[in-house]
Amino acid sequence: MKDANIKTIWPLIGNSHISEYLKKSIISGHVAGTYIFSGLNDLGKATTAKYFAKILLCQSGERDKSGEPCGVCPSCRIFDRAKDNASDLAGLHGDFHLIKRAEGKKNITIEQVREFINKLSLGSFLNSYKVGIIKNAENLSIEAANALLKTLEEPKKKVVIILTVSSAELLPPTIISRSMVLRFRPVSFGEIHDYLVENFNITRSSAKHLAHASLGRPALAAKLCEDKEYHAKYVETASSFLLASLKDLNERILIVESLVDKVKSDDLAVGTKGILDIWTGVVRDLMLLNNGVGELTQNDFMQKELARTGSKYSAAKLVRLYEALAKAKAYVNANVSPRLVLENVMMQL
Repeated sequence: MKDANIKTIWPLIGNSHISEYLKKSIISGHVAGTYIFSGLNDLGKATTAKYFAKILLCQSGERDKSGEPCGVCPSCRIFDRAKDNASDLAGLHGDFHLIKRAEGKKNITIEQVREFINKLSLGSFLNSYKVGIIKNAENLSIEAANALLKTLEEPKKKVVIILTVSSAELLPPTIISRSMVLRFRPVSFGEIHDYLVENFNITRSSAKHLAHASLGRPALAAKLCEDKEYHAKYVETASSFLLASLKDLNERILIVESLVDKVKSDDLAVGTKGILDIWTGVVRDLMLLNNGVGELTQNDFMQKELARTGSKYSAAKLVRLYEALAKAKAYVNANVSPRLVLENVMMQL
């Protein structure tokens, strides 16, 4: 066992327990056949999976000593050329494969998994590992999960499969029992704040607002910082909920139509869940203000609007709204019309 204070250069903000565990597993030679990276979106699961794959596929003999990729071998250069797009990488590197739910499809299909398994069963192109990632594995159909299970029951040497999932408990127990589960946790406000200040050339005040808005999710904080269009859409969606509380039902429905029209038709369910997540954050903020802890609000960039709206709602009403939003997410997952789901929430304001 190597020194417990091994330092890493992994592109992961927070959750150092995971990067150090994976690094030590490489150095010790105890790499598992299947991993489940479990946690909320935007915590760095996909980034970690890609970097772990880069190390495993590195052709340098130093990899097993340092637990880091060399950055100069042909495999590392392919990873660097693909930058952050793992889908592009899957087409460039013969030993790296990725599947996710196709646009417009309800699930990851059994056909996708069979092709994935077939590719992983072939010999390594670079005489190294073969690595496969299943992104958002909670989207596996029952048939696809069963097909994957057969492969996990008979793992092949130097084949590593990584499943990223919002919660490991959404996967069949039979898959969980055959995997190493690594749980990603929300990152502290301070770590995200310092990361933004040090890497994005923004003021501490802006970093404070973005760190709060990210609610412990560094990848979301970075996206809010880098993507101005995404940031504007986030602000619009959060503000729309407060605005709707001041309008009659007809005007609320128009607000829903405006938001839905801006979501890609192929990703309507995903986009709707994103809207519901932001609205849930707003209601949580109203509950915090109601309880006198406004300094903990997620959307502190609109403190005045939150305070003005919060005075209209009782604690009991806010609890009912919070529960209604949770049910709305469940309805979207059950394939109820996203537009109808959002309209139903508006009726309860």
